[in-house]
Amino acid sequence: LNADIAKSKDNIKIAKDNIKEGKTNIKELKVDIKKLTKAVDTKKSEEELQIKIDDVTTNVETIDNERNTLLEHEFVYEDIEEAMGAGASLDALLNNLNSKKKDENPYTDTIKSLEKNALKKLDDSEIKDIKLYVEHYNFLIALLLDKDSHVRKEIIKIGLPELNRRIHHHLQVLGLPHSVKFNSELNVIITLFDEEWEFGNLSKGERQRLNMAINFSFQDIFEFLNYRISVTMIDEMIDSGIDGDGARKALTDIKANSIGRNIFLVTHRDDILSQVDDVLIITKQNEESSCITI
Repeated sequence: LNADIAKSKDNIKIAKDNIKEGKTNIKELKVDIKKLTKAVDTKKSEEELQIKIDDVTTNVETIDNERNTLLEHEFVYEDIEEAMGAGASLDALLNNLNSKKKDENPYTDTIKSLEKNALKKLDDSEIKDIKLYVEHYNFLIALLLDKDSHVRKEIIKIGLPELNRRIHHHLQVLGLPHSVKFNSELNVIITLFDEEWEFGNLSKGERQRLNMAINFSFQDIFEFLNYRISVTMIDEMIDSGIDGDGARKALTDIKANSIGRNIFLVTHRDDILSQVDDVLIITKQNEESSCITI
């Protein structure tokens, strides 16, 4: 009996040494877990990596539970059979521990791959450039809209005389006797025989001619400050409030600005068809439109 007890004590000592090695093994596995957790930085691989982390955690918990069971055991046996059973359990634990030590970590390659490929530095230089452009554009817009902006005042100062000159020219072509000018605040001033008029006091036809003159004048200023306009679309501008004489004068003004420009005039008037070069008639029947070229 004493020999068996001595043998059990030796086995227990060996088990404690192996437990220490198991602790070291557990620490290495926990380090692997930390590395693996640190490597996870993207939403795409989160679920897959979490499964692998759970597997490693389960293995660690199993070994940790077995270690705690051995440490809590008092190693006091009532008879030889109980001591021999404890020895057999200890042998099984030692075999399991040795097997775990010999096993290759299945997550080593995964960790290395994640460290190399999963964590990529984001190139946000393009986003920064776009944000910088947006800031600049917002600053410029503020300069153009602020009435106290010196930039706005200088731009208006450059284009205002030409704008008023072009308005005067178009009003003469369209046959409107009023004098119309913009001031430095871009407020419109309408006068007739030295008497100031409100826009609302003009007749519908007069307002329509004034709108056309201002519209054409701003196109002229755009070309004066920038570049030629290649295409102009005019939608029913001469259909409402314009008599036959006004329509002919408007068409004369439109033609005068058609040099180097394609102008599309949408109208329901039939009295000017003979004055244009190309006519495209669009008819609508049963919710379907068809084109006829004259």
